Amino acid sequence: MDILEAAPKGAKTNDQQFFNDFKALLEKYNNLDRFGICLLHNHFPIQEDEILVEENFANPRKLVLTVEKKMSQEEKLAQGIIETSWGYSAKDNDFVALTDCRAHDDDDDTKPGGN
Repeated sequence: MDILEAAPKGAKTNDQQFFNDFKALLEKYNNLDRFGICLLHNHFPIQEDEILVEENFANPRKLVLTVEKKMSQEEKLAQGIIETSWGYSAKDNDFVALTDCRAHDDDDDTKPGGN
């Protein structure tokens, strides 16, 4: 859904009940601090073989999203990349990754993930 067509939380009359039910599900599986909800939207087309990859910078504080070619799980693990958001795919009848995050473990603030 294009961001200009996206409806914010509360736009549908049953949104609050959905959030209440989702919270109960998170509590049931002890995932309140692990998963959340995001508004699915797009700003530009992304091809089937592409995915958004986020990288964070500590100084200056910023988060950068870039479009990259999709990788296998093995390639992701080798590069310190983890999936961070998923959306339901009717085609796959499953939840598929929408966003990956390239994790960094260093103290250099000029590199992504620096502390």
